[in-house]
Amino acid sequence: MLAWSAILDLENIANPDMERRNAIQMWRSLASVNVDTSQRIEVLAEQFAKKGIKPMDALHVASAIEAGATWFLTTDHALLRKMRSESRLRVADPLDFIRMLQESNNEN
Repeated sequence: MLAWSAILDLENIANPDMERRNAIQMWRSLASVNVDTSQRIEVLAEQFAKKGIKPMDALHVASAIEAGATWFLTTDHALLRKMRSESRLRVADPLDFIRMLQESNNEN
């Protein structure tokens, strides 16, 4: 499942790089779940922010949890470290995630 959130829309609209903005927007059409903002997401994001996670990252993570995602992919190494102990969501770098999938497929 690929989830999209209102937070991603907000962040992408502010992106000054038109080419990158358009590339990111293409992912939106592939999402099978769309997560709107809610008080529950805001409360959860505040809890993550108290752990030192940047506010926008906290909103992304909270949205993923609210969507019922199993995985959250990011290239932000600081976020990866801070989210290691989160039990509701597995967090990985996209390349590491692909390697794990390939290894899993090779074992089957």
